[in-house]
This record gives sequence, C-alpha cells and structure tokens, in this order.
Amino acid sequence: MIPQSLNVCRGQADQGIGEAGTPIRRGEQYLAADAPLQADPELLRGIRHWLTLDAGPGDHGRLQERLTGWACFPAGPYYFVVRLAAAGKYDRRDAYFAHARAWPLAAFAADFDPGLYLGQDAAFLTEAPTGASVAGLPLPPAPAPDPACAAREQALAVGLITHLFHGMVTGWPVILAVPLTAFAAGSPLARVISFARGALPGRLRRRCRVRVFSRNPPLFLGQDPDGAAVDLLVIPEDLAGAALGAVRRRALLLDARGERCDGPAPAAGLSDYARAVSESAQRFPAQLTGFGERFDRLWADPAAAPGPELTGWVTLTYNLAVALAGGAAHCGSLFANYLLTQARATDQVPWSALIRPDDWARFPQDHLIRFILRADEALSPGEGCLQVALVDAFQRLGSTLDEGLAAWWNPAEAPKRRRLLALCDLDPPLIADARCAALTRPLPIATLAADGAPLTGALRAEYRAGVLGARGAEAPHLLAVLDQPGLFALLLEADRTGALAAPWRRGDLATMPLPQAAALARQLLQEPRTWSGLEDLPTRLFARLEQAPGGLDAIAADLFDPRGRLRIAPTPAAAVLLLETAPIARRLPCADLMTLGGLLPATAARALTAYQARVTTLMDLEPPATTAHLIQAGAWLAWRRHAGPALEQDARHRLALTWLTSPALAVLRDDRARARPPQWRPERTQARGADLVDITRETWDQVMADLGPLAPATVDLLTRPDTHWPWVHPFQQDQARDLAARCPDPQARAALAADLERTEWMTAADAPWLGEVIAALAAGADGNAALAGLRQRVQAAADQDGRDARSHPLMQLCRAICALPPRQRRRDGPLIRHGWQTLERAIGGEGGYYHWALLSPDRPILPLLHLAACLRPERQAGTLALWFMYQPDCAPLRREPRWWAALIGSVLTQTTPPDARDTAPPRPWCAPAEATRRAALALIDAEREALPPAEAMALARAWGDLDSDGTWTDNCGANHR
Repeated sequence: MIPQSLNVCRGQADQGIGEAGTPIRRGEQYLAADAPLQADPELLRGIRHWLTLDAGPGDHGRLQERLTGWACFPAGPYYFVVRLAAAGKYDRRDAYFAHARAWPLAAFAADFDPGLYLGQDAAFLTEAPTGASVAGLPLPPAPAPDPACAAREQALAVGLITHLFHGMVTGWPVILAVPLTAFAAGSPLARVISFARGALPGRLRRRCRVRVFSRNPPLFLGQDPDGAAVDLLVIPEDLAGAALGAVRRRALLLDARGERCDGPAPAAGLSDYARAVSESAQRFPAQLTGFGERFDRLWADPAAAPGPELTGWVTLTYNLAVALAGGAAHCGSLFANYLLTQARATDQVPWSALIRPDDWARFPQDHLIRFILRADEALSPGEGCLQVALVDAFQRLGSTLDEGLAAWWNPAEAPKRRRLLALCDLDPPLIADARCAALTRPLPIATLAADGAPLTGALRAEYRAGVLGARGAEAPHLLAVLDQPGLFALLLEADRTGALAAPWRRGDLATMPLPQAAALARQLLQEPRTWSGLEDLPTRLFARLEQAPGGLDAIAADLFDPRGRLRIAPTPAAAVLLLETAPIARRLPCADLMTLGGLLPATAARALTAYQARVTTLMDLEPPATTAHLIQAGAWLAWRRHAGPALEQDARHRLALTWLTSPALAVLRDDRARARPPQWRPERTQARGADLVDITRETWDQVMADLGPLAPATVDLLTRPDTHWPWVHPFQQDQARDLAARCPDPQARAALAADLERTEWMTAADAPWLGEVIAALAAGADGNAALAGLRQRVQAAADQDGRDARSHPLMQLCRAICALPPRQRRRDGPLIRHGWQTLERAIGGEGGYYHWALLSPDRPILPLLHLAACLRPERQAGTLALWFMYQPDCAPLRREPRWWAALIGSVLTQTTPPDARDTAPPRPWCAPAEATRRAALALIDAEREALPPAEAMALARAWGDLDSDGTWTDNCGANHR
C-alpha cells in the first residue's frame, strides 16, 4: 500500500496562497497546498528555492515548454519530490509550474522509497489546480526504478552510483554537467538519476538531496545563506566552471557519461558495488529498495565508505532481499541452491549481519534443522560458520530441533553422538530436556566421554528430566570428566538435592592423568564454598597434584594472581587444605596467611602448625610487615606464645621493639584533636571505631617481658610521635610504670619523664628518677638545706602516691631548680648532665602541653614561670605567660581575687608562691627572671579592668618599689580611683 502524500504547488498566477503566510496579489507565489503544509510557514519558506525554476531566457527559448527540472530532498518531517516545468508566459514573462509531493520520513520502508518518483511525470500535475486546495489528488502509481533506461545509460548510472555514494560519505557534493537538451521532457536523465539514488543504501537515500537543473549553482552548493547544500546538482555544462569555482573546487565534477572530470577518486570497492547493484536490478528491479534497507545491516559504520570486504556481498544481499519477498518456497530454493554454495566457497560471509533471526524464521524450518544436525566431519569452514549462525538464530527465536531428531539419530554413529552432545550443551538448549535425556541416558559415561564432546549439557538435561540418579554408580568415569566446565557445579547441585548418589565423589584419583586432575582442581578453586560437602575429595585431589612433578604448578595461575595474592575467597575447609599443602603454604603472602589463619578451626592442628611455621618464616624475612599484619589480624600474641621462650633475648627485644613501633598501631599513638591517645577519649571507650586495631593488656605484658632494659636511644625512639608506644585503655598508668621500670639509666628515665609530662599519668610514684635527680642536685649544692628538705617531701609524697598540685613531680622540680644557686643553673651544670635538656624542651612550651600546670586559684602557674625564667627567659617566658593568661581554663580564675593576689605577690615580691610551710622571707626576682616579670606585668596591665580595687592598689604600691619612674603606677592607680 502506497502511503498518502501531501501536495504543494508553486508558480505564477493572479490568485494563490501567497509566500509562506504573506499574501501576494498576483505573480510568483505558492498556488495551493494541503492544510498541514500551509499551516507551517517556516517549512514553506525553507523549501521555496527547491520549488523555483531559475531558468534563463535562453533556456526557455531553446527548449520552449519542454524544459523540465526535478528535485528530491528531506525538509522538516517530510521527504519531498518536486517536478518543475516551463509553463508558457505570464505577464509577458517566462513562467513555470512546480508540483511537490511530500511523504513522512517514516514512510521509507523495504518496499517503498518516495525518491523513486523522481522522473515519473505521471505522478505529478502538469498545470496549476483550479483552487487553493490540492486535497483529494489521486495517489500516484507505485514508484519503480527504470532498469531498462539505466541499462541503456549504464556508464552514467554506474558512475552516478559510485560518486554519489562516495560524495555523501565524504561530504563532497557531486556536480553533473550535461547538455541543455538533457533537461527536455522525455529525456532519460531524470530516470537514470532516480535509479542511481535508489541504488544507495537506505540510510543515504533518506537524506539524499538532488536538484536537476539550476542556473544558480551557489544557491544549491551551500554558498548562499538562503540556499541549501545538495548531494547531487545537475546543471547545464556551460556552468561547470562557475560551479566548481563557487565551491573552490571542493566538489566531484562528472560529465554527461558519468566520468570524473575533477575531484578525488572514489573509495575502493564502490565501483564494484555500483556494477553489482546495477546487474542485480536488471533482473529483479522491484527489490532495489529492499536491497538498500538490507545493506544497511551489513554497513555498520556510515562514517566510512564500505570497502571491498563489504561490497563483495552486494549480490548475496540482493538475492536475499528477492527471496524473502517471494515467500518460503523462494527462501528454501535460495538456501539449497545459493546460500550453501556460498558457504562452501568461503568462511568470510557475515551471516549474522546479512540474515537476522526473524529472517531465518521465514525459511522452511526442515531445511535448516537438517543442516544444523549435520555431523559430517567433512563440513567446510564456511559451512561451519553458517551452522553456527543458524544455531544462534534458533536460540534467539526459542526454536528447537526436536522435530528432526527421530529421522536423524543413530546412537551407533560417533559423529552423531558428538553432535548431539554439542547441541545439548548450548544455553539456551536447542533440544528439550526430556528428548535429550531419552537419547543419552542409555549410553554409558565412558562411551560419551570417549567421543570427546562436552557432557555437561547432556547430564544437565538428565538431571532436569529426573534420570541422573543412576549415574552415581559410574563414579570413576564421572571423576574423569569433572574437568569439563560446569559439570562439577552440576554434580554438586544434584548431590545437594538428592538426585545423585554419594559414591560419585569416592572414585580413585591415583590413576587420574595429571591434566585432568589439574582441571578438576581448577573447578574446585572456583567453588571453595562447596569443599566442606565433598568429604575428602579436595584433600585427595591436592595430594595427587602434590605427588606429581609440577602438579601444583599447573594450577598456580588459578590460585595466585600476578602479585602473588590468592584469587579465591577462602572458607574454613579451603583454609585447612591450603595450609596443609606445604608447597602452597610456602607461597602464601602474609596478608592471605592472616586471612586463612583467622578461618582455621581449633581442631585443625596440622594446619595451625603450618600456619605458625609460615608466620615465623615471614617474621625472619620481613619483621615490620609481618608484625603489622599480625597486629591487624589480632594474632600477634597467639603467634608469640607459639614461638615460645626458645627465642634469644636479642631476638625477643627486636620483636618487642618492632611491635611497639609498628605503623599498624598508629591510631593508638596520638589524638591530634586533644593531643592524647585515642583511648583516653571517653567516646572511644564506648564505641570503638571500625578502623581501630585492638590490643590487650596480655599482649602488652608479653611485649614488656620481651623488651628488656631500655637505652636512652630506645626511649627517644619510643617517645617520638610517629613511633610512640601504643596506649592500652585503661592501663595507661601501668604502662608508664612498666616502661619506667625498664629504664636503668637516669638519662633514659628523664627522657621518659619528659614524654609522660604531657599526660595525666605522671605522679611522684611514677617517676622514681625525680628523687635521684634532686639528690644529685643537692650533692653539688654545698649542702643546700632547701634541696634536702624538698627531697624528703618528694619521697613522702611518693610513698602516698600523691596526686595534688603540691606533689606534682614537675612542681617539685620547679622548686628544686629555683632553690639552686645561680652557678648550678648554667648550661654546663648538673641540669644538663642529668638529661634535663629533654625535660627542658617539654616544659619550655615547644609542644604546648601545659594542662598539668592549670592549678587551683591559690596555686597559679608561677612555678612554671620561674622555671622558664631560669632556663630560657628571653625566648620563652613571655610566650609561656601569654599562653596561660589566655587559656580558656584560666578564665574562671581571673574572676577570683585570690588568684590575682597570688599572681601579683609572686611576680612583684618573691621567687616562689606563698606557702604556709615556707618560713624564709621573700627574695627579689633574680636577674634572669626579668623577662618573665615584665611579660607578666604587661599581661596584668592588659587585664587591669578586671583587677579588684584592693589588688590594683597593692600592685601599684609594689610596682612603685620596683619601677622608679612610677608611670605604670600612676596609670594603674588612676584607673581605680
């Protein structure tokens, strides 16, 4: 059925419908149009130049009213075909009449191409309609190419097909220059052009733009903003030079015989395409359009011209189009007499692209089934390719071969057995399960296996048909073929559902050939979750591979990836087997070893022993990495206990130190948000983060037992931020005691104390070195009574495990240093000799840890100020005081008169804060404390508005004794009068 078309006419008349919505009183205009076109002014405006005959007076003079032009082009949702012809005179000027038919682009089909109306005068009006409407025009006869005309002009037809195909792919327009007489009515030129265009593939025909006759080439060559770019422009030959110049010679110029005069040569294979299409169309012209649609399937890349590897199948494609249009009988004849011949000749036929499954469904199915079932060993490679294509089509269609099996099957013929097994192994199958099982069940596994075809599909059909159970007695033969893909999983499923008896997995593996054993092992490695249900089959199989030379190497690529890591996701049963297989256990990396070790049941003594032995080997080779993996797996303590006390002390010390400094414990070292270990934060004790490793007190005790005495260099290593020992909540105090007990050297104990100073876990009892240092200071202080008394008080506080401000070790140290004579506070004095440079760095503020010194209102931070003044007054005293004055924790203290009184009194009058037990009179500040004093006074001055009046006046009086000019005293006093 021919799709309905819309019509539009143009020419000169006294009355029409105007120019795209603009009324015209008389003259050149649209004369009539169907309503959908008339309602689209933009579309009418865009196609105006296509419906205008731009002939000159000379053209009309020579051809009179025989002058005829044509055009076809897509515009909007339509494809237009236009006939333009001279129409005598209008108002003493040459006139023309154009009639265009428009079909929806969706009308293109395998049996309809509107472009074939080009050149068919009978399909168009020859004169203007009487009214403005062209509704009701009769449908034109079905379009058809004119192969006879093309045969008479064969050179022109072949040339046009070749160069138009090439030009449309490459973007070069084709210009055909012909004598003016070729545009006369009745000339074969338009029908040859129509044939050439119709011979193109479908995707090109849908967008092909053709203009036959024009005196304005730039308008149709894309050089005019109001024009259009055509694919084929046919012009009088006297305009050829001007047309080439308009496009700067970027066009293909052909003469009247279709020979190329200018432009690039066509792509290889296009000439063969053109000749083959022309020859086939001479015999079957009605299928020219169907051929073009089918060739689209073969030509997958429209951005590139098809090469000889595609154009060589033009005749085959054309014949397919003819047969499919003729019905099942034609298709059967084509298959038997032509397609099989092509298949025998070559294996390069692109069957899947040429013939789709729905096309195969239109062929006689008995022909196809007989060919699919062919089991001839003498099938040519091409016939094999056709057989594969047919099998794929049947699978996609959901068809089966059941109807042809009875006449074909003979169980005594090995080729047919092999063909049946191959067809049963397909997914989806081409043979029903019940039909397949009925044919294969009488045959023993040994017979089927000897044929060398896959058995999985046939056994799957037997399983689904419910007849697989009897195969359990054929255990040796089943084990021999378990290397076939999918068969192992099938038997496991049948075993689990009770459809197959257990003896199948108890066959003898000792005589199994090594390739089959390796293949079966690969199947096992793909299903490690099933090992626990296979009794001892995996163990016996791996033992068989271990005994054979190179047996385990045959499955190494399936077991380990290129990095040496396990490919499989192990289960407890797999972990036991892998670790008990010594060659595999020796290759396991530490990360996989930890995974397997975590899966081992407590009863697997042999596997546990192998695991521990492998860990010990790795610990000797890579102590840091192995320790980190053990920590992350929570397995370090278990391995260490297994290693036993046989280790030398040096080895134990190295193991302990490696554990203490392992990067795996980084999250337990420091919490930058609070400058404390993470377990100290209350929220961490309730909900541990998933990324935190876990260590126990028992692990710590084992590490301490292995550690031994600590040298100063080791303590320095353990107190660095990146290698600090980990904290075990809530045993931080015990850890501090454990480490202090292993520091026999005073300098090591001092370094440890310098690190503990920033924590809450340093008390007098935790720092036994403090008494030793004070004693050393007293020994060089010429019997300093203050130091002797201080030592006694420190010892008393240690006996009571004191925790108040007075007994804090650093507070006691401040008192000790302040009690030293100046000569002992020198850089080369006992402070330095006893390792106090480490403590000095901590106290001095480089780390910013002073929380221990935020004391009660009557004991402010003055001792620390004194200590800073003694050590580094010029650099640190002011910074230290500033830090404390503006600590958030100090804000409540600034509202306490007692705090200000203690601060003012300490800064201005004495070196130590008031103490009821001190009977010595206050002494003035020493010279090195001047920077501290002035920094503190500056801070007090900044806070003068917060001073209570009594304290402000006391400060003014005290300052007057120390500051002779009285400037600050006057300002302070005036502020509080």
